[in-house]
Amino acid sequence: MLEIRELTRRVGVKDHVKNGASGYHLLNGAKPESHTRGNNLKICTKKRSLKSVVAVAVCLVVTIGFIACKKSVTEVFLDKVILMLVEGETETLVATVLPDNASNRNVVWTSSNPAVATVNNGLVSALTEGATIITVTTQDGNHTASCAVTVAKAIPVISVKLNKTTLTLMDGCKDTLIAIIFPDDASNKNVTWTSSNTNVATVSNGIITALKAGTAKIIVTTRDGNKSDTCALIVSPSAEPEMVLVDGGTFTMGCTSEQGSDCEKIENPAHQVTLSGFKISKYVITRRQWNLVMNNDTSGGNIPVYGISWEQIHFFITRLNNLTGKQYRLPTEAEWEYAARGGNKSKGYKYSGSDNLDAIAWYVDNSGGQIHPVGTKQPNELGIYDMSGNISEWVEDGYGSYSVESQTNPQGTSSSYKVIRNGSYLSVAKTCRVTVRTSMNQSSVTGTGWSGSGFRLVHP
Repeated sequence: MLEIRELTRRVGVKDHVKNGASGYHLLNGAKPESHTRGNNLKICTKKRSLKSVVAVAVCLVVTIGFIACKKSVTEVFLDKVILMLVEGETETLVATVLPDNASNRNVVWTSSNPAVATVNNGLVSALTEGATIITVTTQDGNHTASCAVTVAKAIPVISVKLNKTTLTLMDGCKDTLIAIIFPDDASNKNVTWTSSNTNVATVSNGIITALKAGTAKIIVTTRDGNKSDTCALIVSPSAEPEMVLVDGGTFTMGCTSEQGSDCEKIENPAHQVTLSGFKISKYVITRRQWNLVMNNDTSGGNIPVYGISWEQIHFFITRLNNLTGKQYRLPTEAEWEYAARGGNKSKGYKYSGSDNLDAIAWYVDNSGGQIHPVGTKQPNELGIYDMSGNISEWVEDGYGSYSVESQTNPQGTSSSYKVIRNGSYLSVAKTCRVTVRTSMNQSSVTGTGWSGSGFRLVHP
C-alpha cells in the first residue's frame, strides 16, 4: 500500500504547505477547477488543509487494503444430501461455506416444491407427502449445494399404554415406566411425561424418582393426538437402614482377657485383624423394612425380622440394591466383631457397650420371653444398638476355625455353614458376649434362638 507521505505528495499537499498559499493551489499548473483522474477519482483543487487531505489519503489506503484482502467464496456444501421426513416433522440442514475466512458467507435457501416442504434458514418443515430439492446458494459467487428431501405420509398414533398402572416405591428409590405406542409403526412416537405431585415424585423420560412419602399420578402424553395413560404411584417411607461410620483400624479378634473363663474353643486363638473403614446399620433390619422391600407393605413395625435364612437375606439385599442403586451387603465376621467391640473407640467391654448386660441387652433374664423393638436399650461406644442380645445375626462368612496369624480384611470360608454372631432375647448372658460365634446351614429358617436369626447391613 502507498505511504501517506507519498500519496500527499501526489495530490500537491507538500507544495501547498511549503508555499503557505491562500485561495487555490493548482496541480501541474492547471486552472482552478475540479479534475478527474484515473479510476474516476475526482480531486478538487480548491485549497485544503493538511488535515483534510491526510484524511482522504487514509481513506484511500483503507479502501485499497480492503480490496486487496477480500476473500471470495469457493465452495458450499450441506451436511446431508438426502433427507427422509414424515409429514409434520422438521430437520435442520447445515451449510458450510469455504473458505472459512470468506468475506461474504451469506446464503439463500430455496425449496423446489414448497407445497411438500419449506425451508427457512436451513430449517426444513415437511408439509405433505412428496419430494422436493432444498438448495442453498451463496451470495458471493452463486455457488450451490442441494439436498433431496422425501416426505412420507404420517401414520397417526391411536393410543398409548404404560407397562404399569400402579406402582409403589420407597422414598429415595427409582423405577422406570415404559410407554407403548399403538400402532407400532406410528410416525411420531414422541411423548411427554408429567407428575401430578412433584413434591412426592418426579419423572424424566419415564424414570421416576420418589422424593417423599405420598401419592402422585405419572402421566404420559403423545405429541401426536394427545393420547395419554396414567400410573398411580404410592411412595412409602424408606426401607434403607440408618448407618454408622466405623473407622478402619487394628484389633484383637477372638477370646481376649475381658472374656474371662466364658470363652468357647471356637473363639480361640485370639489374633490380630486389620480392617478398612465401613458403615454398618445402627439397628438390625426390622419387619417393616423387610416388608417394604419384599412385599411393598409398610406393616411390621420396629420389631427385628428373624426366622429367615442367609439365602433369603441375600435375595432381600439384591432387591434393596436394585431399588436404591447402592451396594449393601452383610458384614464379614471380623467387621461385625470390630463394630460390636466399639471399633477404635472400644473401652474393652465384655458385652457390646458395657459390662452391665441389663443396660444394653434384652436376654433371657429381662426379655420376658419376648423379642423387643430395636434401639430400646443403650448403644455401644459407636452408637450401635443391640449387638448383644435381642436377636442373633447372620454374617457373610462361611464358618472356619481361627488362626493365630494376623489378617487384613478377612473374608472367611466358602462353607455353606454360615457364621451367626450374638445371642438373642432367649439367650443366657454367656452367649451375649462380643466374641460368641456359632454357625448354621445357609438355608436354615426354622425355630427361634440361633435359627431365628436376623441381620444388619454394611455399606462401603
